[in-house]
Amino acid sequence: MEEFDINKVISEFLSSQIDNIFNLGKDFIKGTNDTIQLSLKTVYKGYLTRSYQRYGKSKSFFIREDPVNLYDFYVPMGLVCNKIEIPSSNIKTVLDVNRCCIISGTGGAGKSIMLKHLFVDSLKLKKQIPIFVELRDLNSNDQTIEELIKETSSNFGLEIEDKFFSKALEKGHFILFLDGLDEVTKTKKEVILDEINKLTIKYPKVSVILSTRPDIKLSELDIFTSFKTLPLTKEQSVELIKKLPTADEDLRLKFISDLNNGLFEKHESFLSNPLLLSMMMLTYGFSADIPNKSSIFYDQAFQALFQRHDSFKGSYKRKRETNLDIRQFGKVFSAFCILSYEQRKFKFTKKEVESYLLQAKKITNIDFDIECYYLDLLQAVSLLMEDGMSIYFTHRSFQEYFATIFIVESNTERKIKLFNKYQKYASSDDVFELAREIDENFIDFEVVQPFIKNFFESINLKKNIGITNYLNYIKLVWERFEFKNGNLYGIVKDVKTKEMMYFIFYNVCKNVLTKELSDIDKSTLVREYKNKSLSKNKEFVFETKKMKTTDIIVKEIYKNGVLFSKSPLKVLQKANKDITDKKNNLEESLTDLLLND
Repeated sequence: MEEFDINKVISEFLSSQIDNIFNLGKDFIKGTNDTIQLSLKTVYKGYLTRSYQRYGKSKSFFIREDPVNLYDFYVPMGLVCNKIEIPSSNIKTVLDVNRCCIISGTGGAGKSIMLKHLFVDSLKLKKQIPIFVELRDLNSNDQTIEELIKETSSNFGLEIEDKFFSKALEKGHFILFLDGLDEVTKTKKEVILDEINKLTIKYPKVSVILSTRPDIKLSELDIFTSFKTLPLTKEQSVELIKKLPTADEDLRLKFISDLNNGLFEKHESFLSNPLLLSMMMLTYGFSADIPNKSSIFYDQAFQALFQRHDSFKGSYKRKRETNLDIRQFGKVFSAFCILSYEQRKFKFTKKEVESYLLQAKKITNIDFDIECYYLDLLQAVSLLMEDGMSIYFTHRSFQEYFATIFIVESNTERKIKLFNKYQKYASSDDVFELAREIDENFIDFEVVQPFIKNFFESINLKKNIGITNYLNYIKLVWERFEFKNGNLYGIVKDVKTKEMMYFIFYNVCKNVLTKELSDIDKSTLVREYKNKSLSKNKEFVFETKKMKTTDIIVKEIYKNGVLFSKSPLKVLQKANKDITDKKNNLEESLTDLLLND
């Protein structure tokens, strides 16, 4: 990455944009042309400088005290959309595809930091004023998206008349970076998706880049192009390791050597994820063995954080303020995480952290000083970090891992109750996947199989999948089907059931999934609807509550081998049989063992 001189970039940016800014603002600001230009230039320079200081610098998993330049520790990752692949992300290439884009990726894939990179990169492009908006801020108020955008820009010094701001939006003066749709509560997400859609219609020249975890509801943003983050290549992984701060250069060199000599290929699923790769540097000094499960990986990272000599800031052990041992400390943090996970809280004030810790103290019955524990979370163990007046998890995946630990270590009754409660997040979050890694039999026997049994009862499915069972299924799970832009979309009615089905498809039935759900577009009618929606730019909508078994469209989608056909029901039947067989085999093995003298 070339040297980045922010003062030079801002100066060049304003020189190229000052005429456009003046033309937008002259009707709202009094004074001579020269004084108006000077005033606007001062305001915009202050805004861009403060924005860069906030988003062009950052803290990371390893860099916690003071924010550093983004490119001191960031390696631009790739993006892919259908046949379009961008090996190293940059704002020009993204906007060349579409002015409205989604950056989608799983936990730890680097979505938020990529958005910061694109924000900084947009300054060099010198075309639109970037505004970075953290969507989770909408969880705590009733603002609209447009109000939050205006407030955010004002907070960073872009204090301009509302009419000026609206005109600037109308003229496409801004590029909006909307970070973390997945961190918005489900109750607000529907409203926000609708507002984003309306915003792009109201201001058709504004560019919008949105980041989120994968979500089926993204299909509702039909004018957006959806990019997925690409995993790190081996070369990018090595480049990232070279940037991580460490006092043990020999360890870094050994890790890089191992990456280049087969380690990367052996554990590519872990080492191509920026967060897990970075965490590996932390644990590599303890053990050169890389676990094959994420849950073990997080456990090792926690142990390393708790026990380590801080090789990233000199070889000394960080003094902890509390005298809790690692298990006690972990139990308290697990309680903190389940409490905040329950309320979908990812950003805190200090008072909120202390409130959760007070509740965790009561839940665990472990005695500790709240202020001391708070300091340890920030400084000694580094599971939380401060950023301005707000406090965040070092990475959100830690919240999900420790929330999972709280659940799996609960008694059976509470465990089942909590898993049933959080089925609405089964596929979109990692809690169920992590829990199944830790205790596969419990999840399969006590969570997955009862869900399948209840689901089959609700659609009256006993053995063979008839079209009546199928119609019951789609009326239960799907609100409507839409053919638009050459695709078939399902609008979800029952989120909990959909999430559990998808969890089973992608975690319990991995081998069955490809076989059963890959036969796409067997139906000529479905193909025709998809083609018409693309060629005529028209939507074809079918509400499930109005569907009958005699409808041709029902018969055709029933046969069509996609997620909306009868194939998911076949996969669930196979999952149910496999779990039953596993349970029987386990019981037989235990009986043989107990009866063996």
